[in-house]
Amino acid sequence: MLDSNFDGLYILSRCYEEKEEWDKVDETYKKMMALFNQSREMGLDSISYRKFKYRLAILNERVYSDPGAGLMRQLLAENPAYDKYHTALRSMLIGNAEARQEFEEETDNPIASLLFDREKDDASFLELVRDERDKKSIPWNAYRRFINNLKLAMPC
Repeated sequence: MLDSNFDGLYILSRCYEEKEEWDKVDETYKKMMALFNQSREMGLDSISYRKFKYRLAILNERVYSDPGAGLMRQLLAENPAYDKYHTALRSMLIGNAEARQEFEEETDNPIASLLFDREKDDASFLELVRDERDKKSIPWNAYRRFINNLKLAMPC
């Protein structure tokens, strides 16, 4: 039951986003957060909740000027095979001076290097991510550790 209510609110919030009715988006997201927190306390998880966290991260970065990279990092930890999370995190981090400073200490990782390389496009970055992930390589594992250890703010 919680999941179906949540899906309806998610669709409603996307409609409000399209109409740029940000007060209504905010109100709907607060309702979604209450359902999300209630379901998490019950030990439930679903694709719907991951979609919600993804949208929340994107909206925080693009509309509300709140941090979204911390949520995106959480999503990557939960599902490192989902490419969209990698490119979204990359777009959030590419201008992040603090994350770049942490990267400077991790210079020998080719995936992390492309993560911050403005000259390369997302397709080049994803090609390397997929290749290293498929091989379960040392650079892939180092990249995962690097992402998991980044000190990223979470939304309030």
